Amino acid sequence: MGPGHCRVAGSGPGGWPEQEQARLSKGRGIEIIKRWFADEDHQGETELAVIAAKLNAGFKKLAAAMRKGAVILTDVPEVRGDTASTIWLSEAAAAPGSAATDRIRVVYIESAFCADQNVLSGKKNWTRILVHEMSHVELGTDDHRYAHNALGMKPDKHNLSTATCLDNAESWAFFAADCAGNLDDGIRGTVLKAISVKKHTAWLVFSPAFCVAAAGA
Repeated sequence: MGPGHCRVAGSGPGGWPEQEQARLSKGRGIEIIKRWFADEDHQGETELAVIAAKLNAGFKKLAAAMRKGAVILTDVPEVRGDTASTIWLSEAAAAPGSAATDRIRVVYIESAFCADQNVLSGKKNWTRILVHEMSHVELGTDDHRYAHNALGMKPDKHNLSTATCLDNAESWAFFAADCAGNLDDGIRGTVLKAISVKKHTAWLVFSPAFCVAAAGA
């Protein structure tokens, strides 16, 4: 990747958040909500409505940010090409909550972004990565559980609670992929139950101050 920043509109990666928002606004997708966010204590109509409202509000923010072309894609110049750097070897990174705290939306695209090291590949995986990272930027999500984790991503009140799922970037990303029809039964089962997962390259989350410094480099 060259040294310059790239400003992109949301016509591509914005598609998943918009499709997910449409499903929620029309009252669809309850089973998908249960699959990715509802633990045993959140299966009732009232609890699911609360989850759906939070998801709808979140995806509205994601879709708006991607659609208006206010996202900067770059890498971290200090480690560009450094094969000993875990940052350079990762897929991508972002600063949690930076849209609000720093008034800047930056996703750092690193060397493994185009690699085939996850359960998804190609454009589907690129979109998943961007939704994952943009949930950090816009919603302040964290990384509690990745798709490659041996415990899987199925909600469980003792393992991965509803509250944790709602704060987990990977849950937002795979939920969006599921709503968009980009997960078959095999991939869905692999991620939820962590069966036969490919070699994984970790995502990284930087502090907002580091990201702002890197963006200005």
